[in-house]
Amino acid sequence: MKIETCRVDQLDAMPNSGEFTYKEISILASLMEHRWYEKGELVFEEGTPANFFATILEGRLEITREGRHIFPDPKDNIIGEKRAIGFDALDPYPRNLTLRAIENVELLSLTNKQRQVLVEKHPRIAVKFYSIMLRLNSLQLRYITGII
Repeated sequence: MKIETCRVDQLDAMPNSGEFTYKEISILASLMEHRWYEKGELVFEEGTPANFFATILEGRLEITREGRHIFPDPKDNIIGEKRAIGFDALDPYPRNLTLRAIENVELLSLTNKQRQVLVEKHPRIAVKFYSIMLRLNSLQLRYITGII
C-alpha cells in the first residue's frame, strides 16, 4: 500500500462534493489520504480495528466474511468506483468484513484520527460530512437488504 496526501481536485471530483464550498473541500482534502493497493492486497481484514473510511476512486474490491462471499450472486460481492467503504469505522468494534483488491485500487480515505480533527476544528464541515456518510450508508443498507 502507498499513501499520499489527498489533492483538492481529487476530492472536488467526487459525488456529493457539490454540497461543500471550495474552502471546505480544501480543508477536507488536507485531512484525507490518497491510498493505492495492488491486485491481491488486503484493504482491510475482518477482525481488525476499523480505523478508516474511504471512497473508491478506481478499481474493484471483493467482499468476504470468514473466507466466503456474503451474497448469493457473485457479482454482488464486488464493489467498485465511487462506492464508500469502511462505515464500521464509526463504531468501536472490529471490522466484520474483509476487502481485497481484485485489481489495482485507488482510494480516498479519512482515518479515525483525522475524522476527530475534523469534528474538533471544523464542526460545521463535520456535520455535512456525517450527513453524506449517513445517506450513503442508508443507500448501501437498502441495496443489501434488497439482495438478501
